[in-house]
Amino acid sequence: MLRKLSVSSCFMVGKPRQPVADISAPVLEMLLWADTYDDMSSVQLGELPQLRKLRIFCGLNSYYYPYNLDPVMLLRRFQKIPILIISPTNVMDPQHLAKVTTLLPDIEELRLSVGLLTTGHTFGPFVFHLLRIFSSIRKLKLKISEETKAKTIWLSGCVCRQPQNWKTEELYSNSLQEVKICQLTGSERELTFLKLLLKWTEALKTITLVLDPSVTVSDQICQELLGHYSRPEICMKIYLYRNGSKVMYEPVG
Repeated sequence: MLRKLSVSSCFMVGKPRQPVADISAPVLEMLLWADTYDDMSSVQLGELPQLRKLRIFCGLNSYYYPYNLDPVMLLRRFQKIPILIISPTNVMDPQHLAKVTTLLPDIEELRLSVGLLTTGHTFGPFVFHLLRIFSSIRKLKLKISEETKAKTIWLSGCVCRQPQNWKTEELYSNSLQEVKICQLTGSERELTFLKLLLKWTEALKTITLVLDPSVTVSDQICQELLGHYSRPEICMKIYLYRNGSKVMYEPVG
């Protein structure tokens, strides 16, 4: 019985003849979709009652993912997704998902890899926009991949910084209880994101921060995180790398 399915480059724009798919997989548990999605002509998706995990790759109105065929449109197909994984393939406009803000599924856990194809961009507006439209999220796992660690080149008109008031447009989440952020370096944009996240998530119970192996001032960063960013009601765990091994930070004294 089919339990895992990957769909990639089957319905790409520009093909002379578009295939038609009728997918019926009643015990499917994981679906990876890296393709356009058109439920009107190309894809007929049956009931997936056992689906536990959905991963989509999405870009910003690129050649491969036009406005009407973007894989984020697949989200409207489900009422509930226990684990949703979104992998942006391009610089993401925080309003990119605005076209599917109706009929969105309930999400228990959201996983994001915020690597961008172009350096010098920020991920805060995009992540906060997702937390707004998926208000049921209880767990958030965020991976800051290599591209976002590159030297920042602030582009004032870039869509990654829209809306311009994203730092003051407050978010109040009563559902998010657990957060894990991996590959932190302690950069200004990461700390700004973390400060706002802790400020706006009143129900947060635990947060786990994993520093990148390249960080050389780990103790200083850990002390700042614990002293200025944590709250008494939140259990904050910080992991760093020493001599090639991942260890939990223990404050002196």
